[in-house]
Amino acid sequence: TAGGEILGMVTVAPLAPGLFAAAETGEGTALAEVVRIGEDGTETVTPAYECGAEGCRGLGIVLGESGALLRLAATGIRGTDSSGLAVKIGEETVEIVSATPAAAERPGIDLITVRIPAAFAGRGELQVVLSAGEATSNAVRVRIE
Repeated sequence: TAGGEILGMVTVAPLAPGLFAAAETGEGTALAEVVRIGEDGTETVTPAYECGAEGCRGLGIVLGESGALLRLAATGIRGTDSSGLAVKIGEETVEIVSATPAAAERPGIDLITVRIPAAFAGRGELQVVLSAGEATSNAVRVRIE
């Protein structure tokens, strides 16, 4: 309020992981991209979601023989390297391929690329959670064909 005072407690932590949702609500469909690497090394990147008048929904991620790479938009993890991070899809921890800051025009956003194993094929909509040390992020969802 104008000229008022608010009292409260604030916790300051070195790590506070968070995953971005496509609808900018902190929950629901993940703000994520599927990354495919061609035989010549070129990357093809496609959104793992679509948003419209009805809201956002996950697009089915089709897994090849070697699975697929999923790039998640995250925040609150700059105080650690990828060895201090863990990503779970469903109940399983998946391999983190990289964790890097996004481009300079997107301050505060980190990009975490994980490998979804081919064994996940057909599992449908799954929860994704990021952990950094003892801290755990909000849950978002992806859909796997």
